[in-house]
Amino acid sequence: MTSQDILNGDWTITHSQAQMISVGDEIAIAGDQVTIVSPGASGESNLGSMTFQAADDSDSGYVEFPLVAGPQQERYGAIRIFSYQNEDGGVGIYGFIDVSDPQQVGVFGSNASGGGEVAEAEPVQPMVDVDDYAGTYLLTTQNPVSMVWSTTMVIEDGKITFYYPNGEQSAAYELTAGSGVLTYHDDVNLNVLSLYAEGNYRALCCAQLGADTLEGVWAAQIASSALLEIPISEITATLTVGGALSAVTLYLGIAGREFCLEFEGTVDSGENSYTFNGNSSAYSNPEKPQLTVGDLEGFPVYLRLYSASYDLSLTKVEATVTAGQETYQYARLGDGQTITLSINYGERLGLLPSGLNRLSTQT
Repeated sequence: MTSQDILNGDWTITHSQAQMISVGDEIAIAGDQVTIVSPGASGESNLGSMTFQAADDSDSGYVEFPLVAGPQQERYGAIRIFSYQNEDGGVGIYGFIDVSDPQQVGVFGSNASGGGEVAEAEPVQPMVDVDDYAGTYLLTTQNPVSMVWSTTMVIEDGKITFYYPNGEQSAAYELTAGSGVLTYHDDVNLNVLSLYAEGNYRALCCAQLGADTLEGVWAAQIASSALLEIPISEITATLTVGGALSAVTLYLGIAGREFCLEFEGTVDSGENSYTFNGNSSAYSNPEKPQLTVGDLEGFPVYLRLYSASYDLSLTKVEATVTAGQETYQYARLGDGQTITLSINYGERLGLLPSGLNRLSTQT
């Protein structure tokens, strides 16, 4: 159903609901080189010609390239492009843009034109496992297929089931595993589903195909409720201090409870690291009771000093939470900054989300 050979060619976008790609844009794919040109209403380029190096090798069956920005060329998303084949043999492309903010997932596609010859294409991806797609997803973007916004879809037991926003079931279809994709037939169209997964984040991209044309494209992300239920398996706190202290009691507040870092113990000068996981005692185990990603979103993160006699000089504080395949990071200070915690100055320091992986209420 999909291969690198089919992707090669010059494509004109016919359907789009994506920030960076518009109807009429031209995408040229040659192996691992992808060029996007946006002609603009006047026929001149709005964006110029952007060429990207694909991140995957030629045997992946799709092309994907990272979106980067900033002085360190930080990755803030990716574009992944697949091919499809109509029932009459016509070939086109479709794909989506993940820009780290789930509300900005974009979807686009091109009618069957400009690509490689079907006869030359040999499927290179293995048959997918339907169970890999299992989950509850929420429709985020569509163009111009007639699906109800806030539609929920559940993939389980080899079927995809659609639900209206009020929870009423609207339709269910049997899924068929293909080379790199899943397909299902609704009453009118052939639908080709591809999965994008990175850590806990998952998104579906669908090309909805008529007999000889691309009827529409849509994308759905894993429902936020499912993300919030992912259990926390480990919490690590790292403190960098200006001088050694003994008989200090410190707490990390995170996910709605406090973890004791030191109970009248010694904090050494420099870096001190503390880890809590399923092997920790019941008093400091994030699995007893089980904390979840939802607890991270609902409560503040902070460091608290309990000491009537000592001042604690901090130059950096970091906390890392592992949940499923993702990590969530929080930090404060660094870059030469210093703060002192004491009964006189204040005993609590709040931490802020850091890195790309931020929950919705923390952006």
